[in-house]
Amino acid sequence: MIDLKSLSASLKGTQLYDFLEEVKMNVADIRKPINVPPEMEVSVRKAVCEVIDDMIIQRLKTADEPTEKAEDNWQ
Repeated sequence: MIDLKSLSASLKGTQLYDFLEEVKMNVADIRKPINVPPEMEVSVRKAVCEVIDDMIIQRLKTADEPTEKAEDNWQ
């Protein structure tokens, strides 16, 4: 089973892209078991990798967009 906690601890700082790539590599590695029925394993691995790629692409597309400044509305 993939241990996300140890994966995130093993990476330097909080590098999102590095973390997502590491998760993707672990999911894609057929030597590492995942908790799904064998007949679904290949489909699940492909789907997870595609989702991670989409997350990275979306993040890169929005990286140049200005962010709204959060306002403190507590009185």
